[in-house]
Amino acid sequence: MSDYYNLLTNLGRSKITDLITSDAALENIQIAFGDGNGSVPTPNPARTALVNEVHRRPADKLEHHPTLTNNIIVDVVIPASVGSFWIREFGIYFDGVLICHGSLPPSYKEASEDGVNTYRLKPYINVESDRLKVVEIEGNLINATESWTQENFINRGEIADNLTTDDATKVASAKQVKILNDDKANKTTTLTAGNGLSGGGTLEANRTLTLGTPSKITGSTTNSVTATSHTHEIDNASTSVAGVVKLNNTLTSTSTSEAATANTVKLLNDRFVNDFLSLKSENGYQKLPDGLIIQWGLSTGASSRTATFPIAFPNECLNISGSTYLPLGNFQTCSFRNATNQNFGIQTGDVNNVAQPNPVKWFAIGY
Repeated sequence: MSDYYNLLTNLGRSKITDLITSDAALENIQIAFGDGNGSVPTPNPARTALVNEVHRRPADKLEHHPTLTNNIIVDVVIPASVGSFWIREFGIYFDGVLICHGSLPPSYKEASEDGVNTYRLKPYINVESDRLKVVEIEGNLINATESWTQENFINRGEIADNLTTDDATKVASAKQVKILNDDKANKTTTLTAGNGLSGGGTLEANRTLTLGTPSKITGSTTNSVTATSHTHEIDNASTSVAGVVKLNNTLTSTSTSEAATANTVKLLNDRFVNDFLSLKSENGYQKLPDGLIIQWGLSTGASSRTATFPIAFPNECLNISGSTYLPLGNFQTCSFRNATNQNFGIQTGDVNNVAQPNPVKWFAIGY
């Protein structure tokens, strides 16, 4: 780069103050490029034009150098679509006057429609020096419009660095994508059906796990599983625990862990009803739970007659007693004979044993 430099022209010395102080300086600056007629020319302060100009365009930027005193930076970019010429020299025009002439390394500028082959030149102008070697050249820049940038580039604020947002206008950060990739289930991973299940396979397709048919559960089964089935343990019922219970079909069991069947309950109910059957009338009876039967009645008719029990004693009549049923003061006698399970004989008379057809109230016990 030591062979390439730029310097103020003789006309540029008188225009540099206007360049620095003019509010419209940028609008009045143009950068010209030339091919030097095939060779790199030596910058000459007496020049009023380039050796051979091939392209000229307005400057894109004009500013004071942030650290170099008395230096002005001019910035210009030749778009990718402009080209098909060599660049070996450049000049800075202000108000139509060449104020600076410089030499450049030979570079062929192609014309391209892909937006890649651009050419950028940033010459420095020192307002107090005749010669300045600081020249920045950048090739193959990419120029993009603001709308193209907005459509094709993502603002950092639009990157979601979490896995909880459902905003469809944002993209996930590389960090979160890596987390997903690290935690993803590989399609070659095999889903294996355990005991009691069937199905499974790799994650390349949808898989179904089917639960095997449960085995019969009884009071003695345990929590267990086989290749195709399973079973469970159930608590046995007690007075304090709900669970499975064994049925008992007898009336004699004293078990506290077995339940009576409906048949047993019916038998008990029938027995209760039958054991306490009664007929509450002048001729009636009463059955007791232990099988004892008490019967009573009023018998009338001839002095010698047969009285029938309201119900027959299933087994035996144990005792019959009674008395005549006459107004107070009339003393009569009665006796009972030939008792069966269905009836008994009655004999009535007066105190002189003379037969009399007296009514008798009787009372009998049997089972």
